[in-house]
Amino acid sequence: MPEESQIVNLNKQDSEKDSTDIFPRPLSQKQKESLDECERLIQHFKKEALQHKRWFQGLKYSSIFLAATVRAYQLFFNS
Repeated sequence: MPEESQIVNLNKQDSEKDSTDIFPRPLSQKQKESLDECERLIQHFKKEALQHKRWFQGLKYSSIFLAATVRAYQLFFNS
């Protein structure tokens, strides 16, 4: 059976480990490269999404214009 001083010592070591985990550790080079790549991908897909959104809006307004033009043509020339 462990002595009381050993138990106290083990508890002290555990608390020291926990306190060091609270502070951020410096990132390794691989972790930094991974985070940089993630950030690059986020920006890339944000840019792609914006381009697709603009393309969709252009198609939407074009289809509205085409529908209005066809309707106006029907009203004026089929009367």
